[in-house]
Amino acid sequence: MPDSPKGKYTTTADFYLSIAMGLAVVDNFSQINKFGRNTDIDTAAAEDIWSQGGTWAAPTTARTHNLVSSSLNDAAAGSGARTVEVYGLDANGVFQNETVTLNGTTDVATADTYTMIHRMIVRTAGATGSNEGTVTATAATDATVTAAIAIGVNQSQMAIFQIPANYNAYLMQYYGAMNRSSPTGASDMDLIIKPPGEVFQQKHHIGMLSAGTSHFSHYFVPPLSVDALSIIKLRADASANNIDVSGGFDVVLRA
Repeated sequence: MPDSPKGKYTTTADFYLSIAMGLAVVDNFSQINKFGRNTDIDTAAAEDIWSQGGTWAAPTTARTHNLVSSSLNDAAAGSGARTVEVYGLDANGVFQNETVTLNGTTDVATADTYTMIHRMIVRTAGATGSNEGTVTATAATDATVTAAIAIGVNQSQMAIFQIPANYNAYLMQYYGAMNRSSPTGASDMDLIIKPPGEVFQQKHHIGMLSAGTSHFSHYFVPPLSVDALSIIKLRADASANNIDVSGGFDVVLRA
């Protein structure tokens, strides 16, 4: 669901602050701030910016998902992550969320079906205070990993989002960076969008150099209008193996 609640009319000095406060200047505005990281992009092919690495598979139908950890300690009575809240879209493209209690390396199915999971957050944990293994959500029907939480992070990192069916969307900016663990090299990042019933289309492109322009922010003026049920994601390639790239984007939603 949105990062901020829907708001009613108010008078504030900053429109975007009022959205974050749930006091939008115009009715029914909310926000989504997406962030992702891929710590190991190689030269073989461009990869999506999410912690699982490789290419994220776009959903086709609503599916239950199995949550599992690579560590036995991520369980109801374990020292690692115990519960994970799942956020996504239902069969009608409407926001929904639920909390799943982990059972270590044993699959636990979601109660609901999702066409898209765009975020998972560890809500409770044992003594270590974080997930001790990689937590993944895998679609039951086609075995594709939809979302993942890297070890110790407590939240999925995926610069991927689908606009819900009952919202208009306005992409305000996107950004990217090559991180300090990257070797000397370069990376190109693409902002790509898939309108409903179509294919991914390149909407913007920018390059980064580890010895120079290793970070950027691009603002859309005016904001880029994005249709309901479109999928937004970031991809990057690399001039050397083991390139570490992060990025994200900010979206204003109007119901």
